Amino acid sequence: MIIVALTFVIRASNNMIQTTIPLLAKYDLSYSQFLVGMLVAAFSASALVSSLMNSRIHVGIRKKLFIGSSIAYPMTIFSFFFSSSVSVVVLVLASGLSYGFIFPNIMTSAGLFQDKMSGKGYLRSTLLRWR
Repeated sequence: MIIVALTFVIRASNNMIQTTIPLLAKYDLSYSQFLVGMLVAAFSASALVSSLMNSRIHVGIRKKLFIGSSIAYPMTIFSFFFSSSVSVVVLVLASGLSYGFIFPNIMTSAGLFQDKMSGKGYLRSTLLRWR
């Protein structure tokens, strides 16, 4: 049940970041369209880098990074409220790195169900909810 709740929260917050941060950057921080695009690309690139790093990290360290990222991710989201034109870049990179460590591990943990149909059903229901 914890996996389901965590997946829901992570997916919802990822959607919030990718739709709200460009608006914050454009209208509140006066970023140009190019910089708004670079900001969104920075989030995706940092998430990609951390998810690639995730596959190469030892299991014990990966567990600690997962826990740390699960704590850091909501903190970075909350911090966007207080961001400036410079700190928003740092927050976007930090949230992307956190997201990249969290989501692959959630998918992996869903594959650890004893009954493989439960794991596939869980993933299918989670992914179909967000279409």
